Amino acid sequence: IGLCVIESPEPVHYYALFGQTRGYDIVLTSYHSNSGYYEIEQKYTQFVNLHSRPTLPRINLDRLVKEFNAMEGRGTASSGQEAELEKAGLQWMCERIVDSGPLMRLDMPDGKLTKAQRYGHPYERPLHRSSLALEAVEDALVALLRHALA
Repeated sequence: IGLCVIESPEPVHYYALFGQTRGYDIVLTSYHSNSGYYEIEQKYTQFVNLHSRPTLPRINLDRLVKEFNAMEGRGTASSGQEAELEKAGLQWMCERIVDSGPLMRLDMPDGKLTKAQRYGHPYERPLHRSSLALEAVEDALVALLRHALA
């Protein structure tokens, strides 16, 4: 399904991630020792024609965005975590699949990342803590990809 899952103690340089995910088109990165900081990237390699290897088509992640937003408020975390998310106004968001580098992540609806921030290094952009466990995020993403690519 072209997915690589990276667990990193902290956000790193973009090319450090890119090198570790060579040959994959979708990357789920978990930062800060799996404590709820996630990004799902559909890499630029899906946007350009590669001659070195075939790439998988991009998958619309809108359904996953809706599912994660529902899961955030459905008792999958402590009530304190849910209250913090609601208070902050955080929502899962993602650019359209025609963007050169769609990035799905928890963010402020009125503070969406600029293209420069999305293309910048992960350590240069703000990260927000999700109440979801990595296993729940990965399971939902894998299910969507398997269904979409079947």
